[in-house]
Amino acid sequence: MAFNFDSCPERSGTDSTKWHKYADRDIIPCWIADMDFVSPPAVVAAVQARAAHGVYGYPAQRDTVFASIVNHIRRRHGWEIRPEWITFMCSLVPGIHASIRAATKPGESVVTTAPVYRPS
Repeated sequence: MAFNFDSCPERSGTDSTKWHKYADRDIIPCWIADMDFVSPPAVVAAVQARAAHGVYGYPAQRDTVFASIVNHIRRRHGWEIRPEWITFMCSLVPGIHASIRAATKPGESVVTTAPVYRPS
């Protein structure tokens, strides 16, 4: 599927955190993982279909999601994991925190790489 990554939609006035923060300054913000290209049509259609239902709640964690993660880890890293090892977290920092607490003892040192964004 061909996709035009050179097309940059106008983001002003769209509540974009990245662009709103520096709206009146001559700055190109590159501090947040917010891409400036249109989402793929399949993603737009899936979001529109879900939104059209009109009821928003917490989705069930489907077996297909776990299977996709297990297969990706196997193909990409050659690591066999089990679905019951997978835990979804609300954000990156709480996930790092939970991992460190699970894998270390109090007083042990750890290293994390930058950037890591604050909990939202």
